[in-house]
Amino acid sequence: QIGFGGQTGYVKSDYVSVNGIPLVDPKGIITGDCVNLRATPSTDGAIVTKLSYGETVDLVSLDDGWYSISYNGTPGFVSADYLRVSDGTEAAASTIGASIVESAKKYLGTPYAYGGASGSGFDCSGFTMSVFKKFGISLPRTSSAQSRVGKKISPSSARAGDLIFYASGGRVNHVALCIGGGRVVHASNPRVGITTSNLYYRTPYCARRVLG
Repeated sequence: QIGFGGQTGYVKSDYVSVNGIPLVDPKGIITGDCVNLRATPSTDGAIVTKLSYGETVDLVSLDDGWYSISYNGTPGFVSADYLRVSDGTEAAASTIGASIVESAKKYLGTPYAYGGASGSGFDCSGFTMSVFKKFGISLPRTSSAQSRVGKKISPSSARAGDLIFYASGGRVNHVALCIGGGRVVHASNPRVGITTSNLYYRTPYCARRVLG
């Protein structure tokens, strides 16, 4: 219910926002890495936790350059400099990405197997192919072929669910799944199997966004 020009009427909430925040399922996307979630709307506020690039948060309000948000049920404040209001599409992709990451993490410790693409053992591309397949997303079998799907992005802007590729002599020979916070999960080698690493444990060759 709204008032306009001295009259009272009704507008569908899908088309109304307050301070740029949608009334229906308001979501925000974190646009920086290691962004502080603070207890109060001030740079002096106590840090509740750190938020990673691309993470989705629930928006409550905006006041004087600070968003009041909820992150996994935890309330706090984020500077408007490091948050973008989502149109819904990006938030959906971010949610799927988080689900893919959680599914991938369940395989931590699984052995590495050359040519493997099952729960008993994976190679790098077999691992990413198998994880995405659980969500109805088809990827090619090799890391080289996977490096040509989706949208090319910079590794520094990768978020949970994006693919990170590494190369030797200019040829892609390894793929990993970004889990956010500057880290990846991947079928590393026969010695360690499925593990997590810093995204820059090797120099990334390129990154691709398959989701959204």
